[in-house]
Amino acid sequence: MSKQVFINLITKDLTKSTEFYKAIGFIKNDQFSNENASSMMWGDSIFFMLLTEDFAKNFNDNKLFVDQKKTVSALYALSLESKEEVDIFCKNASNSGGRVYSNKYNEEVAGEFMYSYEVEDPDGYILEPVFMDISKF
Repeated sequence: MSKQVFINLITKDLTKSTEFYKAIGFIKNDQFSNENASSMMWGDSIFFMLLTEDFAKNFNDNKLFVDQKKTVSALYALSLESKEEVDIFCKNASNSGGRVYSNKYNEEVAGEFMYSYEVEDPDGYILEPVFMDISKF
C-alpha cells in the first residue's frame, strides 16, 4: 500500500462543505464518509477529511477550534495540469460559495512559470489551485 495523506478540516456545515469540495473536483469516498465526516479524494493518495465540530472534538485534546475566517493555520496548494484547469477550479469554487482572490506572489513574482489563485472554502480554509510550467522556471 502506498503512503497516503489525510488532512482533517473541521466544518460547521458538513453537507455544504461536501458539495463545495465535489464542485471543485474532489471525489467523495463513501467508504470513509458518514454523518460525522466526508472523505474527499484529491487523487489516489490525498484525502481531505471534512469533520463536524462535534466529531472533531474526539481528536483535539480539549483545545479550542479557531475561526478559519479570522485566522490562517495553513495553505493547501493543489496542483493542476493547466491554467485553464485553475480557472475552471476557481469558477466552480466561486459558484459553490467559495471566495476567490489573486495572491500577491502570483501577481509580482511568479511570472510565466506559475499560475495560481487563493480560494477560500465556506469554512475559511485557503486552497491554492496552481499550475506550474517548470520548463519556464
